[in-house]
Amino acid sequence: MDAKLPFVLRCIEAAPTDPLPRLLEAKWAIHDQKLGDARNILEEIVRVHPTVVDAQAALGLTLLETGTAEEVVTWHEQLPEGSE
Repeated sequence: MDAKLPFVLRCIEAAPTDPLPRLLEAKWAIHDQKLGDARNILEEIVRVHPTVVDAQAALGLTLLETGTAEEVVTWHEQLPEGSE
């Protein structure tokens, strides 16, 4: 485990409704090539906070690696207005 991840986990514990620590956790998972974990975290973030564009972008990139063409199209169709 990277030395910085415990800090991120403490941030998640301290502010469980804030999407930004979870986004950092997802980006850490992407960095560690744990794309399935990242995808799960990102899907949760955008389900609760669909206007967090950075999470939407990271999910789109993760879906390109782990998902099907249909999943990418579905993700793109549900983007909030102005996310392009």
